Amino acid sequence: RALGFDLYYDSLLSTREIIEISKRENRVILTKSRKLLKFKDVTHGVFIRPGSTTEQIRRIIDYLDIKDNIKPFSRCLRCNTLLKSVLKEKILDRIPPRTKEFCDEYVQCQFCDKIYWKGTHFINMKKFVRQILYQPES
Repeated sequence: RALGFDLYYDSLLSTREIIEISKRENRVILTKSRKLLKFKDVTHGVFIRPGSTTEQIRRIIDYLDIKDNIKPFSRCLRCNTLLKSVLKEKILDRIPPRTKEFCDEYVQCQFCDKIYWKGTHFINMKKFVRQILYQPES
């Protein structure tokens, strides 16, 4: 989600539910289970090989040829919904006091209402995205 991909994740889903959602919504199943990919109803799936998270994500991006579709920080990390800019004045009561002092740009999830800004978490996520994209820090 941090890379802007439409990612559905629910650890409580059964194998059957995962396959049904994949078929119904035309989703690619990403899994560490070879067994799951062997079901006849699985039409799109990628086996995630062992390795670091960065290596695994790079392999998936390369295998699916989706590097051009990367739009970092465009989706809610909590619920996957696209984020929209929101005026600071509309959310002042929800912003930590110190954050109000240094940040003027905010985005908000239109579904779960979570608010994001370019703070320390953003800086750390940006480094992670650069690692995945093989980009040097600037």
